[in-house]
Amino acid sequence: MEHNVRQSTSRRAGAMFRQFACGVVRVGQPAQAVRIEPWRIRAMSAVSKAMYKPLSLATSVLGGILAGAVFQQVWKRIGDDKNAPEPKDLSRSSKEVLIAAALQGAIFAVVRAAVDRAGAKGYQALAHEDPR
Repeated sequence: MEHNVRQSTSRRAGAMFRQFACGVVRVGQPAQAVRIEPWRIRAMSAVSKAMYKPLSLATSVLGGILAGAVFQQVWKRIGDDKNAPEPKDLSRSSKEVLIAAALQGAIFAVVRAAVDRAGAKGYQALAHEDPR
């Protein structure tokens, strides 16, 4: 009898997993996040890749410009000088140069991730394909 109970339990668990993987929600059950299996994601077609590459390049350039502007504004508020120190400027302290470099790197990384993510989501909304 234990064997039958285990078998029926595993069948029920398998059915629930298949329903979850397919995105089926049972009536009366609380809504669950739909899990997309890797094998369900369609690969980009050649035409799609050709369209996405220039779009990605343009958004990356605009993201770099935006990150530079954000860094300049942040540095104006926290730094002693309007301009960030250059690494070869020996009149500025090493501490100030390293703090500026770390801050600039962090801002560029966050802005780049946000811009890349927004571009990928926008492309997916338009083309209905995953831009990976």
